[in-house]
Amino acid sequence: MTCNSCVQSIEGLISKKPGVKSITVSLTNKNGTVAYDPLVTSPELVRAAIEDMGFDASLPGKSSCFTTVYHLHPVPIIVLLDTSHV
Repeated sequence: MTCNSCVQSIEGLISKKPGVKSITVSLTNKNGTVAYDPLVTSPELVRAAIEDMGFDASLPGKSSCFTTVYHLHPVPIIVLLDTSHV
């Protein structure tokens, strides 16, 4: 992910996925924040959809400062994007 066109592509496609309430991708911070309904989708499905587009994506590990609160709807997640590719 190297330009705003990549950001717009990811936001445009992922925002249309079932259960995704919103997505914001930051080229500067090399991450994206996705709000989703956990009854419909999961962080892993969102990550896989981004990778299916040809971008490298990963979910933060347990040591990350980002946390997911599962009792909230929609639930926010952070997707880390590798900006050295594509």
